[in-house]
Amino acid sequence: MSILHRLIAFLALVCLCLTGQVGQAAEFRNGEDVRVTSPVSDNLFAAGSKLIIAAPVDGDVIAAGFNLDLKSPVSGDAILAGFDLRVAAPVAGDLLAIAADLDIKGSISGDARVTGAEVRLSHGATISGDFSASGGEITLEGDVAGDAQLAAEKVVIAGSIAGNLDVAAVELELLPGARITGSIRHTGPRSVPVPDGVDVGGTVEFRAKETLDTDSPGLMTLLGTMAALFILGLAVLWLFPALVAGSSGAIRRNPLGRVLVGLGLLLAVPPLSILLMFSVIGLPLGLLLGGLYLLAFPLGLAVAALGLAESRQGRNGRDGPPARVLGRFALVTLALALVSLIPYVGAIGLLLAVALGLGAMAGAVLNARRAG
Repeated sequence: MSILHRLIAFLALVCLCLTGQVGQAAEFRNGEDVRVTSPVSDNLFAAGSKLIIAAPVDGDVIAAGFNLDLKSPVSGDAILAGFDLRVAAPVAGDLLAIAADLDIKGSISGDARVTGAEVRLSHGATISGDFSASGGEITLEGDVAGDAQLAAEKVVIAGSIAGNLDVAAVELELLPGARITGSIRHTGPRSVPVPDGVDVGGTVEFRAKETLDTDSPGLMTLLGTMAALFILGLAVLWLFPALVAGSSGAIRRNPLGRVLVGLGLLLAVPPLSILLMFSVIGLPLGLLLGGLYLLAFPLGLAVAALGLAESRQGRNGRDGPPARVLGRFALVTLALALVSLIPYVGAIGLLLAVALGLGAMAGAVLNARRAG
């Protein structure tokens, strides 16, 4: 199995450990292309680049993959993480899901707590409990038997909610045919009138707020931030192992110096990019620098987390197994995710971490050029 698949498997293992189910009976599947086609009588732990669960699972499912498709019933809870995630089968317990693109098409007998850049509860899908979701855009076309708590830049309601709807959104759209048996409590920059064809059984309350924390609730923010940083770090480690190794060495030798170099880059690149754009010859380079500057923040943060995890290993004077490094990396991502929740202090802490990563990368590149 390649290093990428081992890393994906480790991510699923972290989820498994956090749920406290390590000691229970389970069936393990991992690889590049994993297809579960025969019934599973225990809990299922699965990880792969492409993962399809096409057979019933008589227990819980804990799974992670870049492309994850749940096509068969699960008699317990489902804990799922991936980039492209489809839940097209019934889940008898609760659903916890983190994905870039999440589509729920089946029935969830318990509660559903999800986060993603795009979240859809498709037409015909049902949630028998409460529905909590956060992300960039949330579309609710199915039916929720309990309450719905939604936080996103844009929320579209076209289905039914038997309980109350609590929504924090910059843009809220209520489509004809939508039905909310309870009340609507909307927080956003402007009120949204209830159009004809939308049935609301309770009251409609609006609280004006120009700036919204659309990543709430806090737990989903924490899980989403940690998962995104962890997955990005895995990709960087897979694509640029030499860069990560050189960056960790630079952090180990002079962490303060790396932070100062990174802050210098963050301050110098924007004006340099603007100056280049004023000349015809320098315009392409200026645009390139501007694009790289936007990528610098998530990349610097991931490299800083990886570098701190590997530099700690180097100070211990032993290499150790890869899982030990990844375990420390998981703890570093958790610490950064927690820091991000602290007002003001969190922003400063993340900025310093980004600077550390950028400065470490710059030191690694310079050292590689000198050695070459």
